[in-house]
Amino acid sequence: MKIFALMCSHRKKKNTEHVLDYFLDGFSGEHQIVKKRLVDQNIKVCIACEYCKKNLGKCIHDDDMNEIIQDMLGSDLIVIASPLYFNSVTSLYKIMIDRTQTLYNAWYHLKEPLFKSKKPVVFLSVGGSRSYKNQFQGIIVETEHFLTNINGKVLDFIKYNNSDRVSLINNEEAKMELIAKAKTIEEMVIDNSWQ
Repeated sequence: MKIFALMCSHRKKKNTEHVLDYFLDGFSGEHQIVKKRLVDQNIKVCIACEYCKKNLGKCIHDDDMNEIIQDMLGSDLIVIASPLYFNSVTSLYKIMIDRTQTLYNAWYHLKEPLFKSKKPVVFLSVGGSRSYKNQFQGIIVETEHFLTNINGKVLDFIKYNNSDRVSLINNEEAKMELIAKAKTIEEMVIDNSWQ
């Protein structure tokens, strides 16, 4: 199984990346894991030029977004981790989402979807503040729109809050919980019971 993990935080080795790494640790060593940090990628902003509306799967920008799309296409499981910023996704994640306009135009306007079969997706999110009503709603709505472009189905949306007070770094309770969740997802993907 090939797992593609996308880390959408601007900060390395903080709460969100630890949560992602704990989750990835739950998969057995026989799987190939490709992990990328958006902060290390060269992804230009979508300029709404509509080039991709006339050129199937192609963007006017030639940058790292091409490889990210190929990584998603070639994976058996996509794992996305983003902190909660102002009740929504990070700007890095939003830029990446906007660049999937190429995928949107492929299936919606050109009727040639690049993601022909469903992709299982796990989403991880970390909020610093204490719990409040609809805390993660913005991130859920944004991600659901994005998932239509990659024909994705969420198998789990794992959320942690209050990380400003209770760190997830070296947090054994969170680590064990995430490893257990990963093992459940691993079984679902391998035996195809998620579809």
